Amino acid sequence: IDIPGRTFPVERMYLEDAIEATGYYCDPTSEFAAKLKKTDKRDQKAKPPPKRGSVGEVLDAITLAEEPRGERFAKLSLALGDSYSAKTIESIVNMDLTKINYDLLAMLVRYVVMKPG
Repeated sequence: IDIPGRTFPVERMYLEDAIEATGYYCDPTSEFAAKLKKTDKRDQKAKPPPKRGSVGEVLDAITLAEEPRGERFAKLSLALGDSYSAKTIESIVNMDLTKINYDLLAMLVRYVVMKPG
């Protein structure tokens, strides 16, 4: 397919990249935070199979909030390595990944518009 016009390079970014670049932090009391039980635990009997690789496996566990926050933080830190700050990892742990986070979206649009180059 030949489409006339100019093309621009596309950079693939993931959730953790967007959070790291914008400096966004999802407070546990935010409307976009996962609502957890007081004990921050759930029954771990029926665990669905992971959808993606090792990072995806950790994100699946976080989405379902099957483990205490500290354990999810430790697993995600291990999966992501030293590439991301503790603040970014904590934000992902706090987020309800089933909701569209409009605060993060606004910060990401601002980042893209203001980004030099």
